[in-house]
Amino acid sequence: MQAVLLRCKPRSRFHFGLIAPDENTSLNTAGAWLPSDTLFSAIINVLAEINPEGVAGILQDFEQGKVLISSGFYVLEYIEDERKVYFLPKPAHYGTAVSHDFKTYSRVKLISKTVWEAGWLPDEWPEHCLWLQNGEVLAAKSDLPEAMTAEKARTIRLYEMEDYPRVKVHT
Repeated sequence: MQAVLLRCKPRSRFHFGLIAPDENTSLNTAGAWLPSDTLFSAIINVLAEINPEGVAGILQDFEQGKVLISSGFYVLEYIEDERKVYFLPKPAHYGTAVSHDFKTYSRVKLISKTVWEAGWLPDEWPEHCLWLQNGEVLAAKSDLPEAMTAEKARTIRLYEMEDYPRVKVHT
């Protein structure tokens, strides 16, 4: 297995569309990460533009399992010590393990790979983890610098969601 890092300029803009009830709302509904089907479509469309003959070959590689992709998620990279913190979606089954403070639990969208692998349940998060992105992202304390405080961690932003009006207001 291999992770491919797409380094983007700070504040780069992307629209990760989600399935919406009708076509009028589909462009306004966005997700927090790049879904695998959107990534697959982008790969095939770009290849069709630059090398149309190669499309059949890569499709065959996908069908045979030679090429596998997952959704695109975030990586927090510390340049000082070359440490990388990988984030994954919060598993749905964690919801059955919440005994209190469901509001805090439901706000979390992503957890670090360390939290995932440790299998810490939501009741264990306060002991082992810090919340980033104003509570939307969870990272193990060991993922972050030793001097990191809970207040400082909450200000770390992996992404920002912006909502623009559909119609510009003209003066």
